[in-house]
Amino acid sequence: MKKKIAFAFLVLFLLFLAGIVTTMHIINKTTANLTALLLLHKVEVIRQDLVINVQTVQSNLYTIGTSFGKELDIIVDNVLTLRDRAQTCTDCHHDSRVENEILQLQELTEQYKEALSYFITSTADSQRVNRLQAFAAD
Repeated sequence: MKKKIAFAFLVLFLLFLAGIVTTMHIINKTTANLTALLLLHKVEVIRQDLVINVQTVQSNLYTIGTSFGKELDIIVDNVLTLRDRAQTCTDCHHDSRVENEILQLQELTEQYKEALSYFITSTADSQRVNRLQAFAAD
């Protein structure tokens, strides 16, 4: 009788142990899935910020010289924000293919910034050009 009770407790203990192991496995798998989901959400937020910054710079560019145009300093700040947002893409670890695409995006962003700089300088009033020259000389 004692052997049957001990055997029943052993079987019960093994069932509980199997349940604990299964639960731990499911919790670890769920945690890994949620971590991956959070990373994807973070990437999506960065992508949306980058798109919004590009659209802001584009809308500012189209309104230069009109009564709706922003101050040039605001446009320059928006371009710098765009560059900074593109730089945050390399903060995470990526495989080589994605890393190359990110570096290409950053290069395109830098070229866009330079082209906007040339355009803004050519369309700026002489007082603004003199101020930029004085700032560059310092």
